Amino acid sequence: MNLLLDSHALMWWAMGQGALRPDAIRAIDTATSVSASLAMPWELQIKVKLGKLDLGRARWQDIEESGVAFLAPTLADVLLAADLPLHHRDPFDRLIVAQAMQRHLVIVTRDAIFARYGIATLAA
Repeated sequence: MNLLLDSHALMWWAMGQGALRPDAIRAIDTATSVSASLAMPWELQIKVKLGKLDLGRARWQDIEESGVAFLAPTLADVLLAADLPLHHRDPFDRLIVAQAMQRHLVIVTRDAIFARYGIATLAA
């Protein structure tokens, strides 16, 4: 299985998996590939700057060393994200959906709205 972690799943994974469901942990441990959008560090660092999240920069090195691959958005991803139905208003979530669609990835998330796009999800 090829997985794409949303921001919460990525942070839970990086911080020791405590909040992830056992099925999600098993899926990540046995996945063919585990990735996250390259837009995610930007999104999360914005939250840090706004005081909504406490995350040291060293955490990103931990994430990279965990084997999570960051997927750079392509023009096709961005255009698809712009054309998606407005289930999400958050542009970062829309980009995650587009990247999953383009690459046939399963999104690991607790956000039930992702399923409205008709893509495969796994409960984080």
